[in-house]
Amino acid sequence: MIKMRIYLIILLFLTSAPLVKTIGKVSLVKEVANTALSLFTTIMDLFELSTEKNELEQLTVEISEIKQILKTGLNSFLVRLDKSTYQNTLTGYINKVDSCEIDYLNYVVSPSDASKKNLVKCSDIIESVRPLGKYLSGSRIFDGPLLFDLYKDSNGVCNGSAMESIFKTLFAEYAIGCTIATTIERIEHSENASLYANECKDTMFKIVDYVKSLYQNCAPPACRNFHCSVQNIFSRYPPGSPDDLHANLSEMYPWFNFLIFEFSEGGETILGGNFFVRHDDDHMLKGSKYDIYFFDGDIQITTERQNYSLAIQISQNLLISYSFGNSTMTSVFYNGLPYGTFLGFAAKNNSLCNNKNLKDNRECYISTSNIFFLNPTLLVIISFILVN
Repeated sequence: MIKMRIYLIILLFLTSAPLVKTIGKVSLVKEVANTALSLFTTIMDLFELSTEKNELEQLTVEISEIKQILKTGLNSFLVRLDKSTYQNTLTGYINKVDSCEIDYLNYVVSPSDASKKNLVKCSDIIESVRPLGKYLSGSRIFDGPLLFDLYKDSNGVCNGSAMESIFKTLFAEYAIGCTIATTIERIEHSENASLYANECKDTMFKIVDYVKSLYQNCAPPACRNFHCSVQNIFSRYPPGSPDDLHANLSEMYPWFNFLIFEFSEGGETILGGNFFVRHDDDHMLKGSKYDIYFFDGDIQITTERQNYSLAIQISQNLLISYSFGNSTMTSVFYNGLPYGTFLGFAAKNNSLCNNKNLKDNRECYISTSNIFFLNPTLLVIISFILVN
């Protein structure tokens, strides 16, 4: 152990040595398989660009395709709402958008006077779009609870996978409603009309801010129980690789980023640098040992030198595989040495689960609840997306 720490200190200062290479994502996956925040920001950028060019048709078609993928699991999540008011209200708004979406796509395919007339009948669609935006940005329905409070257990632990599914699906509905409302406004008034477009852009920013705030509140209750949640994954849905585990954890805990290592038995990691990350280990599967580091999902680890450094020294000869998600790190491996180091940097330090005195709960039992797990259909969909 002492030798390993000495190697770590030495390697922190030798980033220009031979055999240095950048580690990161091999390829981009489809945006729908990423986090809700990533999907939202992508759609926001495309919506702004499309409205400026008055070319909303292709964006609507693409979001419609995304929505069909996401909507597979929506009904099961809506049924779980214990307040019928939300079920009825959300269903009404969604049905309105879906109906007008058909008219809009018919107009795009065949822009005749008849198809335009049918589309303009949806001029009141904004009355369904606005409430969706309000619920997604944290407003209540009448005197009921916040929509996403319904996806927390009695201890305040959030069901991240359910929240991600609801957020993504409702945001897709909202974005399509915005493109339709903007198009009709421009048909009825002028090509430069932008009242609804500006309103939607402002609301989209509010939604992103709300999601960030909500997930910051969801993170602390998850810190102490993280180890047992991972143990449940290994028992119920054994990962085939670090990438599989990364996908599952990212869906369960969208407020975290993950660095995952798989070793042969005896492999270990040693943490260095001034960037704080939470470490979880002791997960065994078919002779492999998994080490997991997690931190604030809003922070990206990159190879660019910044204020905070992260060094993770590993048992080089026992490393099987790893998964860093959107993070990129530089590997420093030396021929003939048993240890290697991954180096990365961040602009700010992690503030989630950074209480070093907080002991993880290691007295685990196999849960029969699905609160932390994906709908099996969604698991198949996401797996398909990642593979393709």
